[in-house]
Amino acid sequence: MLVKAFCLFLLGGLVACDTGMRDGEKATKVADVTDDTAQVTGTLLYRERIAMPPGAVAEVWLLDTSVADMPAKEIAYRAIDDPGNPPIPFVLDYDPDEIREGMQYGIRATITHGGDLRFTSDRHYPVLTRGAGNSADVVLIMIRRNR
Repeated sequence: MLVKAFCLFLLGGLVACDTGMRDGEKATKVADVTDDTAQVTGTLLYRERIAMPPGAVAEVWLLDTSVADMPAKEIAYRAIDDPGNPPIPFVLDYDPDEIREGMQYGIRATITHGGDLRFTSDRHYPVLTRGAGNSADVVLIMIRRNR
C-alpha cells in the first residue's frame, strides 16, 4: 500500500511538472514581453477523452465584455496550430494601457478542425479586473454535430 501511494505521488509530481509546451516555446513567449505588453496565461481543457487530430487549431481571445448587448471588443488574440491534447497552455500578450479597472474582461476559446467547430467555451472566464487574476483555466464543451 505504501509503495502504491508513493508511486501515485511521483506520478502526480510528473504530471504537475508538464507544462504542455514544446521545448523552448515557453522561453520564447516570455522573452517577447516588453514594457509595453503584459500577459494573460492559462490552459484550455475539455472533459471528453478524445485525442486532438493533426491540423486542429485552438483560438483564444482576451475580450472586453463590459458593455451588455454589444459585441465584445477584442484586446488580444492567439491561434495555436496543432495544439495537441489538453491541457493546452496559452499566453496572450496585451497592451496594459487598454485595460480599465472598472471594466470587465474575459477569455473566450474555441478549437476547430478542417473549418468545423469542435469545442467552444460556453461561460465567462474573468481576468484582470474586479478581483480576477491574470490567468484562467478554460473548460471547453464539445459541439455535437447531427449527422
